[in-house]
Amino acid sequence: MSNNAVTIIAAIVTVVGTIIGVVIANRLTASRSYKEKIWDFRRAAYGFILARLGQSERIYDNADEYITERSFTDYFEHKAYSEDREEIAKYLKLIRDRFADDYLILSDRFIKVFNAWEGEMATDPYGSTEVVPPYGTEWRLG
Repeated sequence: MSNNAVTIIAAIVTVVGTIIGVVIANRLTASRSYKEKIWDFRRAAYGFILARLGQSERIYDNADEYITERSFTDYFEHKAYSEDREEIAKYLKLIRDRFADDYLILSDRFIKVFNAWEGEMATDPYGSTEVVPPYGTEWRLG
């Protein structure tokens, strides 16, 4: 081979190698960027849902304190009972709306846990605090 042929082949190999490198880098970057974007959306949805659950849990805790200090009958007859129920209903609506809006981006595991929790809420006629999900366990799955 002549020097010109070797130079041409080297140039072709360099160009092809560069193109392959650029394509691989773009695919890796696109995949990483996609995963980061999905996580950003999930984080916003999870944060919103968990914050509203936390607000509901505080209402339940306050109701438990009131009942412990006085009685369930006193709490039930007090205006705080209806105010608490309205407040919790408001938070649950916000939670369900956000869950529905972000359903496609939520992880399958989160959806499973959320649906199980909703099932417990539906079968508990008293709105027991036992069904409020604990922080740091299944709700932090992502």
